[in-house]
Amino acid sequence: MSELVPQDVLDLIKEEPYLSTACGTGIRIEAGPYEGHRHRGLELPEGVTPVLLEAEIRRLHARCRLTHKFTGTGCVCSCHGERIGVMADCQTCRGRRVVPDWKNWNHAHGEPRPKPCPDCQERSLQ
Repeated sequence: MSELVPQDVLDLIKEEPYLSTACGTGIRIEAGPYEGHRHRGLELPEGVTPVLLEAEIRRLHARCRLTHKFTGTGCVCSCHGERIGVMADCQTCRGRRVVPDWKNWNHAHGEPRPKPCPDCQERSLQ
């Protein structure tokens, strides 16, 4: 069963840009301790290295769910590169080029795995 709120209900509220928790956390780590260490000489706690911070930042961005689970709004983080805005006119994926595959569940993360958007694929073949 989809957790998406029906579109007629969503039409009653103003949709805000969506930044996933994973990407938001990665951005905060990058803007805070990582950049602080690189550019201002901020001391890092023992056991925390720039390499560890870089790995965590990459891991968090890779972990992004890409779309809000209730509204379907795509994550606006720039880490998604070409996926953002490429086909923003697509109502199915809202420019993400992927949609949740509800038949292919990722049990480790408690969410569906992404699959290519069928509408975008159809358009690219035309």
